[in-house]
Amino acid sequence: MLEWFLEWGPHEQMLIRRARKGKRTPALDRKPTLHPHLEFPWSVFALLHSQRGKATQMEVLKDGRTKITTIPKPVSISDLKAALDVYECYGDFAVTTMQLVAHMDVKYIAWEASRKSREK
Repeated sequence: MLEWFLEWGPHEQMLIRRARKGKRTPALDRKPTLHPHLEFPWSVFALLHSQRGKATQMEVLKDGRTKITTIPKPVSISDLKAALDVYECYGDFAVTTMQLVAHMDVKYIAWEASRKSREK
């Protein structure tokens, strides 16, 4: 689900409009189903992802020039814990949710790094 969201999420409404007009939309056809037991962890990740900060990374190139890029900051554990507290999510379900959100976060950061390296 995360990979599809990262690649096609920003274009989902356009894909839906195309499909309603009878046009082929293979990307929309490949959209995975979000299983009910994953809806809460997904919504927590989406909330925290939308509030994610960025860090500046500076690199000195071989020719002496400086390249500045931005990279996403990881979701903070305190923000994740605060979100779970707001939803009154405790116990084993909270631990599982934290693990799933952390896993999605690692996947997102890796995806973003891969995307940036492809742009070079």
